[in-house]
Amino acid sequence: MATLVATFTDMRDAAQAAAILQARGFKGTSVGASDAGPGSLLGLGETVDSFRNRIMLGSTIGGAATGAAALGFLGFVSMGFTEVRNMATLADLPGVIVWVLTWAIAGLVLGLVAGFLTGVLLANLLTSATERAVAEGKGVARPQVLVPVQSAEAEDAARLVLKDIGPYEIAWRRT
Repeated sequence: MATLVATFTDMRDAAQAAAILQARGFKGTSVGASDAGPGSLLGLGETVDSFRNRIMLGSTIGGAATGAAALGFLGFVSMGFTEVRNMATLADLPGVIVWVLTWAIAGLVLGLVAGFLTGVLLANLLTSATERAVAEGKGVARPQVLVPVQSAEAEDAARLVLKDIGPYEIAWRRT
């Protein structure tokens, strides 16, 4: 069994969604309010720690990809200006590939380090801003509809009803 959790910006929409779902046989559908904590600012069910981890991971991967691409390209371009200048023949292709891969691996390592350090800085700034906003009461308690579903077909039917009404966000949670 699972529960669909849908938040709305308007209480009337939440009540309408619950009424339609109950009329279509979704017994146990209820209307409430979401928590005004970090999840209301970051996303339904999101915690500050998972937000921090996502920022750090994304920044690290992005830095690694950017570094590898940038220095790999630089290694390719620099072949015309270094001791491997005349290696553009087919017989020298393995040497060219090794040269470019060396630069790309160096870029990958530098990008990982730079991306991780940037991610730590960004994660700390954004999570502290989120925690400060929650402490100042800027979190929003939105109307919320809880829909217990028994099967994948029931979940699809409930999602169609919810999407027609226009929720702010839909999440799924196993119970």
